Amino acid sequence: MAGGYAVEPKLDGAAIAARYRDGRLAQLITRGDGAHGEDISHAIGSITGLPAQLAVAATVEVRGEVLMTHEQFTRANEIRRAHGAKPFSNPRNGTAGTLRAKERPYVIDMTFFAYGAVAAEEDWPFSLGGGHAAVMAGLAEAGVQTTAASAAGLVVCATLEEVQGRVEEIAALRPGLPFGIDGVVIKADDAAEQAKAGFATRHPHWAIAYKLPAVERQTKLVGVEWNVGRTGIIAPRAVLERIEVDGSIVQYATLHNPAFIRDSGMMIGDTVTVWKAGVISA
Repeated sequence: MAGGYAVEPKLDGAAIAARYRDGRLAQLITRGDGAHGEDISHAIGSITGLPAQLAVAATVEVRGEVLMTHEQFTRANEIRRAHGAKPFSNPRNGTAGTLRAKERPYVIDMTFFAYGAVAAEEDWPFSLGGGHAAVMAGLAEAGVQTTAASAAGLVVCATLEEVQGRVEEIAALRPGLPFGIDGVVIKADDAAEQAKAGFATRHPHWAIAYKLPAVERQTKLVGVEWNVGRTGIIAPRAVLERIEVDGSIVQYATLHNPAFIRDSGMMIGDTVTVWKAGVISA
């Protein structure tokens, strides 16, 4: 691809659109179904990296991800406990719940990283035609935090071999990042090549997400609970020694059915491997 490939982390949070009018943050909207989202403008002022006022009087829709860093997640649960509320189970759920919450007696801090912008040329003083990296640079100059400022960064690669190398670098960085990621996004950097590739219903043809392998941890099986579902099916559940897996505290995991237990040969007290891949599994 002549214009190269922009490689950035796939952040594990909640996608939103931030609408600025004449440089002022006027509205926040969740991604929803891709066409209609929920108005969460009440969250304005609680998100680091998303200023209430840009450095320029521009009208632009900034798209990106809101998340809780590991530090923010820990602090959020301290605040929740102090107010008699149930702690969040993981940063992603905590972020989604916090974005929608209204009239809480406390504030939970979150962080924003932009990965895109839409604006009319006359409303935006920075280049929208130079490529993805140039758009991110313009947003940063206006005061918005972008994926380029994240600990995983944004790198433009000239070849697919370089892309593969960068994906491997981000995968190696993953355990030490201050926030969760679940993959890497590769985009055509050049705006003309993006326009030529076009869009599908919910995603562009010029971008692809590469999912990283699931994070695995080992813990001990301490018991089994037997539950009966609404349809009358017996659903066994493993009780585990509590363990953190990629930002989530895990104490239970599905055992599917009695045949699964028999075939696996698992016994109480065994060491088991737990992994997180979209949902918690074991």
